[in-house]
Amino acid sequence: MKVPVKQTLCVLLSLVIAFSASSVCFAANGKCDCGHTPVVFVDGIGGSLYLVNEDGSRDLVFTPDTDVIVKAVVGLLPVLPLMFFGPTTGVFERALSKAAGEIFEPIRCDENGDSVYNIKPGSGTEVIKDLHYDPDEYYQFAYDWRLDPMVNAQLLDQYIDKVRSVTGHDKVILSCYSEGGEVTFAYLSLFGSAKIEKYVTLCSAFQGLTAVGYIFTGKINVDPKQTYNFLTSFLPAMFGENKGIDFAVKAAKYTGLLHGLCRAINRLIKNDFDSFYEHFALPYFGQMPGIVDFVPQEMYGEVRERLSDPKHAKLLARADQYHDYQANAKQILDEAVDGGMNLCIVSNYGIHVMPFVGNNPYQSDALIDSAKSSGGATMAPVGQTLGSDYKQKVQDGHNHLAPDGSADASTCMFPEYTWLVEGFCHWNRPDELMSWLIGFKGQPTVFTDERYPQFLVGHDINQISPMK
Repeated sequence: MKVPVKQTLCVLLSLVIAFSASSVCFAANGKCDCGHTPVVFVDGIGGSLYLVNEDGSRDLVFTPDTDVIVKAVVGLLPVLPLMFFGPTTGVFERALSKAAGEIFEPIRCDENGDSVYNIKPGSGTEVIKDLHYDPDEYYQFAYDWRLDPMVNAQLLDQYIDKVRSVTGHDKVILSCYSEGGEVTFAYLSLFGSAKIEKYVTLCSAFQGLTAVGYIFTGKINVDPKQTYNFLTSFLPAMFGENKGIDFAVKAAKYTGLLHGLCRAINRLIKNDFDSFYEHFALPYFGQMPGIVDFVPQEMYGEVRERLSDPKHAKLLARADQYHDYQANAKQILDEAVDGGMNLCIVSNYGIHVMPFVGNNPYQSDALIDSAKSSGGATMAPVGQTLGSDYKQKVQDGHNHLAPDGSADASTCMFPEYTWLVEGFCHWNRPDELMSWLIGFKGQPTVFTDERYPQFLVGHDINQISPMK
């Protein structure tokens, strides 16, 4: 029986339309021209870690199970009074080291900086083609945040290649947060920017954290004033204004509870820190390359002395490689920009740092120095200004002074590509700004859009507005 010509044409036309719809994003050479460059996101420290058992099953070991934490804390209770009133015989320190060890034993690294146990990170985002068509979606790279950033950078390169292959794009947008800045900077140091269309950072640790340097060198001191300032700037940024929390913090200050707690902690530090460092801090965190590389360049020499035991030779060699790159960060990023990579740096500031650094009110997002995550901004102490007579340090023909006098961005590595958000802590994300930076075609600057000038104010946890 003959098939009518009209019916045949309809079938053929339907097939053509169906084929066209499924391949509309691809040109003749198989490359995607949908207009949405895939985004690869590298998150910060604290991603899930799993212990892989002999039968192939997995147990979540980070974050630790609540039962494990409760058991360790209960074990501390009998000796807790010694922290405040007891003799300095090391009893509390040993109990604290034992309790902390029970919690973190599964993620311990050895003297070389390798994992003691068979630990694997979470799976991250499955690389599927359809995901990149949505400009609000991204591919999240999962990594073991304890380990050498250089090794993680190699794994990131493989992940980027997979995204490029699946999506049909030659380049990706590389976005990072916190320790993700350490890993992505290691990536640029090793592989350059040939596969990267744009590099967007938020609160990046690529230049280190002073607080971590203090801990490694044993210079920590918990100051009551600094602690109060930290709590009164961090808590509202993290949770919003809350009268109950505000009252509790003030009550702790004026009743002397806060001062007493700080005094007890400092007593422990003074008498037992070296032992605590040796028995817990070093074997459980000090031997993680990802943590060692948080030490800023100016403190690394001293930290290196603390790790000078021959057993740490391989760990030091790894740390040396990253810190060599860290010392040349401007040159590495310059080469990437000169090669055509767009760059956007976002730093939060205006929050007192966690109170391990004595009475030192340098600008931070509560964790990372804002001067470091911004690539070198000059900043007044928290709550102060640079002064009415202050003049912009680098005269480049543009104004880079904050309207409230709190910061000078002219000293940043890339002043025209750096945005600073006052009043946001490390865990506040200026989503509106980040979406604009990632979605902008080409290289945005701090003068491109009046909605997103160089200095912004954070409020309502994740909302921003231009600083005036």
